[in-house]
Amino acid sequence: MLGTLRQCFATVAVFTLSACASQRAPIAPGVVPTQQSSEITASDIRYGEQVLQAFKSQFPISHDAQTLVRLREVVEKLADGAGAGGSGWQIYLFEGD
Repeated sequence: MLGTLRQCFATVAVFTLSACASQRAPIAPGVVPTQQSSEITASDIRYGEQVLQAFKSQFPISHDAQTLVRLREVVEKLADGAGAGGSGWQIYLFEGD
């Protein structure tokens, strides 16, 4: 009985201690976190192309010039803040609800 109680206590202790062991530090509002690596791999490109095709199959691409200009400005500011400006971002605006 005592062994079972110890085992239960040990199990609960392990789960309790590991539940809060790996939490990311909070990021302050307005701060853009920097990337660990700025190198874009072939795998990153393939993944991006797959995501783009999935979105294209679900939503039509918008050609609203005014909204696209504003969207590009926002993306450029975010990229500059993250140290990834001038990386040739491809920006698409999709129509939807």
